[in-house]
Amino acid sequence: MKRIASLLILLILVASFFVGYKSSKMTKELVIDVSTLPSSNILLASYLENSAAFEYSSAVEMLFLENGTIRANETLILETVGNASTAKVAISYLYPLIKIRTLKLKNAELVNASISQGKDIIYLAFEPKKDKVEITLEYELNWRDIPSSGLGSFGLLINQSIKNKEEVLLAPMYFPSVAIRGTKRGNTLVIKLPKEWWAFVVDSSSYTSWKLVDSKLSGKQRILHFEQKNPNFPLIFIGKFSRFTRTVRLHEKRVNITIYMPINESTKGNVTLLQVGSIVRTFSQWYGIYPYGYLDIVVSRLAKPHTGLNIGKGVLIVSGRGFDVWLLSHEISHSWFGSYADLGKISESLATFSAMAYALTHSEDVPSNFWIYLKISA
Repeated sequence: MKRIASLLILLILVASFFVGYKSSKMTKELVIDVSTLPSSNILLASYLENSAAFEYSSAVEMLFLENGTIRANETLILETVGNASTAKVAISYLYPLIKIRTLKLKNAELVNASISQGKDIIYLAFEPKKDKVEITLEYELNWRDIPSSGLGSFGLLINQSIKNKEEVLLAPMYFPSVAIRGTKRGNTLVIKLPKEWWAFVVDSSSYTSWKLVDSKLSGKQRILHFEQKNPNFPLIFIGKFSRFTRTVRLHEKRVNITIYMPINESTKGNVTLLQVGSIVRTFSQWYGIYPYGYLDIVVSRLAKPHTGLNIGKGVLIVSGRGFDVWLLSHEISHSWFGSYADLGKISESLATFSAMAYALTHSEDVPSNFWIYLKISA
């Protein structure tokens, strides 16, 4: 009887070891050495056609260093749909500006991996082995090495120089782009900065601000956690900013105002908050309640002197050179006119009129060149 009991215990232990070994084998990460991948001439447009479709999400973590280096990793979490067989992923990036450090595949068996002849697209084919498959990409780049391009309408305002050490605007093209069949459910972005720096993040397509979920200081580092449901990678504004916030009440509505002020101009932050609050209240009386729930204003050292850009949906960038109430009121007024007067210069004329009217009713100085400016913009 004792022998039978001992035998049963031994069988249970062996079975447990086998199940544990099999489970660990299936969950083991496969590290892919990108530098050794064979070259291929696959067409990206047709590569994903026969792939399984997934629901997936993306989590990106970026570490910004004072010398301009960005060390980042992106993890894609794929939810398998049905009994997915072969899945395909294409990862494109700016070679050689972006250096791929590590590529990992978890809970899947690699079928094939190759790289384009230009070494700027990685092709992966794999078989999912669990309900969740993870693809992790670790990469590195330096913002002082990247060209000032891919900024869209920002390019008209921004005079970005690789010599600027305190501020930079990063377009989606500067980061790896992952192509996969299916539906993307959301994005998480964690940015780690020197503690005196801040990040301002907007969607690259709609220019909607990403939701700032959490911010904290850890030692000499500032950690910012953003989230966005849209699939687009963002435009990221990084710089030495002081951040000022307040809430303005407009009857039953609340408007959250955030000012990103250059750190050497931080003494103007609270005064600017009061000015912006006054402008929003005044224009709300004239034109109806402010149309958005927030107003984010970046006072930028990269912006050309005396210029500003209301990029829509409560997001403004104004120049720190020639920054005044006139410029603020002009750009803030676009929040109303841009929503129904999208007829080119009409919006500009109304914004200029609004800035003048605000200046006159609030004892602010009207610029000496106002009438010339009004004639040109009209």
